[in-house]
Amino acid sequence: MTARSDHGDAVPAKLEGFVLGDTLVPKNTTGVLGESRAATNEGVAILRERIPGFDFKTTPMGAAEECFGLMEPNVRRRVKANFVDRDLCQEARRMLSQSRWTARSWARCSTSTRSNCGTASASATRS
Repeated sequence: MTARSDHGDAVPAKLEGFVLGDTLVPKNTTGVLGESRAATNEGVAILRERIPGFDFKTTPMGAAEECFGLMEPNVRRRVKANFVDRDLCQEARRMLSQSRWTARSWARCSTSTRSNCGTASASATRS
């Protein structure tokens, strides 16, 4: 099976496996997702007010950092996490678009990015 990217073009990487789990523990999933979306939208509104031409798809996180101090900690944490996730997804797409993609190269990338995300989340929580 040839993998398809979010833009619909084929990538040469062979994708194997899919994991989906259910803990069987009842959770307020839609409530948690709604809170997360509202906090992220609040942060994006601040970025749009302060950064001319702000676009979550293309604006580097570095350009947004000066605005993070204007956000409540829970908003800042979610906005930073969205930037990290975006960058991780873009890197994954680049890797999957190469015919020499390997699971090892992905593990190096995702481990590095997760470490950075953990640091960002921890500092956002403390700030």
